[in-house]
This record gives sequence, structure tokens and C-alpha cells, in this order.
Amino acid sequence: MKHPRRLLLLPALLAFSLSAVAQTADPIELHIQLKGLQKGDRLYLTRPEDNRTDTLVATRKHRAGLILTVPKTQEGFLYYLPEGKTREDLLESEVRSLCLQPGDRLTVKGHLSALGKAKVGGGALAAEYSPGRPRGGG
Repeated sequence: MKHPRRLLLLPALLAFSLSAVAQTADPIELHIQLKGLQKGDRLYLTRPEDNRTDTLVATRKHRAGLILTVPKTQEGFLYYLPEGKTREDLLESEVRSLCLQPGDRLTVKGHLSALGKAKVGGGALAAEYSPGRPRGGG
């Protein structure tokens, strides 16, 4: 009689395993190369869909990076808020939109003073989010 009990547990274990795999997403690597960025400066990546903001700290001059996980493809907004400024000052800061897709390795290159025009490379949809190009690849 022990054999049928094992068969009853099998579907439950299989369903649990599949749900755990479905919730795990490949990490996104975000590499920042911005002239004017100094070691210790902070950039912020806001993800409205997740109601989350991540902080990227420049580890050396002109460079910052972050590895993050998102459950599905979504838009993120990268911005810089200099020390001494408040969140209200964000309305005056430049913002760079990014398409965050699980498994991507994105590179953002440009100048800190023109963050909104920085070039994005490496992502599957990076061309759609390049400056001067309409969204949707058109």
C-alpha cells in the first residue's frame, strides 16, 4: 500500500518544483560608463512596475555596475541625483529609460551631464531605447 501514496506525492512535488523554476529569472548585468561620474557617485534605477529603486555606486571614475533580477521584461529609469539634492530635484534631472529583460547584459555609455542621450547596448531591445529613435523600432 505504500506504492500508491508515493504516486500521490509525485504530482505535488512536481508542481512545487515547476513553480519554483518559473519564479527564478536570469539576472541582468548593467554596466555604466559615463564621463563625469566620480568614484562614490550614486545613480538610481527605478522600476515602477515592481515599485522598487536600486542604487548603483560608482566603484571607480566613470564606472558603475549592478546585477539585478526582474521577473519579466519591464521598463526601468536610470537617473543621477547629485549629493545635496533632494528627490524634488529629480524633475530637473535627465533620465534614461531602459528595457530590462531577464538575462540581458546592458551597457550604458555617454556623459553624465547628458544621461538622457546615453547609448544603450547589449540588450535584446536596446535599439528601441536608443536616443533619437522612436520607441517600437520604427
